[in-house]
Amino acid sequence: MSASATSDTQGADSRIGFLGTWALAALIVALAVAQMVSGHLNGDNSWFITFAEKVANGARAYVDVSDPNPPAAFLLYMPAVHLAHVLGVSAEAATIFIVFLLAAASLALTARVVAASGLAGKDETAIWRNAALFLLLVAPGFGFAEREHFALLFVLPLIALSAARASQRCVMAGLVPAIHGNAGAFRQSEAQRRGVDGRDKPGHDDRGINAPPASLVAAVGLVGGLTVCVKPHYAAAIMAAAGVAAWRARSWRVLFALENLVAAGVFVAYACMVALAYPAYFTHALPAILDVYGPARQSMLSVVATPPFVFVAIAVAAVLLAARKLGGDARAEVICAAALGFLLTYVVQAKGWFNHAYPAVALAALAAVVLWTGKRGQGEPAAKFGRLVLLPALVCAPVMGAVTMNFPGAEEYPGLTQAVRDVAPARPKIAALAEQLDVGHPLTRRLGGQWIGRQNALWISNCVSQILTAKNVDDATKAKLVAYAQRDRAEFAEDVRAGAPDILLAETTQFRQWAQMTPELAPLFEAYALKAKVGEIEIWTRAPNAAPLRGRVM
Repeated sequence: MSASATSDTQGADSRIGFLGTWALAALIVALAVAQMVSGHLNGDNSWFITFAEKVANGARAYVDVSDPNPPAAFLLYMPAVHLAHVLGVSAEAATIFIVFLLAAASLALTARVVAASGLAGKDETAIWRNAALFLLLVAPGFGFAEREHFALLFVLPLIALSAARASQRCVMAGLVPAIHGNAGAFRQSEAQRRGVDGRDKPGHDDRGINAPPASLVAAVGLVGGLTVCVKPHYAAAIMAAAGVAAWRARSWRVLFALENLVAAGVFVAYACMVALAYPAYFTHALPAILDVYGPARQSMLSVVATPPFVFVAIAVAAVLLAARKLGGDARAEVICAAALGFLLTYVVQAKGWFNHAYPAVALAALAAVVLWTGKRGQGEPAAKFGRLVLLPALVCAPVMGAVTMNFPGAEEYPGLTQAVRDVAPARPKIAALAEQLDVGHPLTRRLGGQWIGRQNALWISNCVSQILTAKNVDDATKAKLVAYAQRDRAEFAEDVRAGAPDILLAETTQFRQWAQMTPELAPLFEAYALKAKVGEIEIWTRAPNAAPLRGRVM
């Protein structure tokens, strides 16, 4: 080899070595911190923090404050609410801090699985760590601390354990696979894998997979079960990853591995807790979810045409195709399966919101990293994969998370915060005649105000409008939907009358004009005057000596 070739090789090795250094890890964390310092948590987070605060202060969940999502949606933020109270900081700062801690804990538990199972070498593990740091702390973008973000943090160790099972093709011992310590079954598995001549069969990896202790496996199951508590349909991602392991083991019993049984037990315990502690969820929120929220869906064509769907589909296809050409990698296949499981939930929910796609986006990019680290010694083919798939995936992942909304000064509705501040008293009480929650959130928390209303917006009326516009429904269904919308408006009017907000926002002039012709809502504006307008949003202020609002409570 010539001196120049040797120098080029050493330079390439040095660059690859840097990818796994703690120095790069520190830079990634610093970038994530800078992103959150310059940006802000989005409207979903702001609302669920408000929800958690109200419940912590004695409000009844799904009665005094409500939402279409199950209790995990606000319980995720309850620790931050209590921590903020103890430390005297904002709940937003406490939420960000807790997410950083959870990311560290998730990666530490995943690293234990990787080390205990021998899933990857030291160099690979270091690169995975840094890639995961980027995908967990930077790539979420404006979806940072969303429920989907929490879900990925919870499920990552479980996916790593499924990857270990897929790599070793463990044989089952009852309901607990050989990875739990059945050495005889593991030796049998090795003999089956290698064949009678003792040599590896073509296309099979030999990574020296070990047996993680049962305590570690149970811990992974406990944490992974929280993923399904966040959203029950996320079981699809867990089962997809386990399914690849079962397919490689040629045994469906892998689906009943200890960690999956523990995860299922966590969800059952959560469901029982919800039934006991929050019965109003089943009587108040769940019917609206089934009748209104769920059916208000985008068309399948519009969902599959969204950038996150296209990104994940292309990235997963590229990884799986490259894996076949480069000799296969069970680990990357498992991660791709989990990504497709999350992508399925994105399609099933059919809302088209970028945060719903985040777990699939992050896992698709991580699968590319895993495949590249395992094949980077194959020269130009691996280098070409890195240039054409891996680098674009890592660059595009934050874009899928609307990272630009975390740029300094970014605001959902530019100028609205200052315009409300100019006409509102200190710590104002705010209500919003709006179909979208981001009109009132995080605006209310930015101003240190008090949210008036049991819902975050007139989301039920919005969903009813979507359904009636997009679908032909029978008369009975239409009557039920109209009744939901009428009750939604009546509850909003009741909340405004009882709370007497200082500021009443109207999402658009057209929406306000419609409200003034609606019996339930028209009286609300009698005590208010239009003071300012930012874009389409009107800002109405309450007269200092305004009489109590009149109107029938429905």
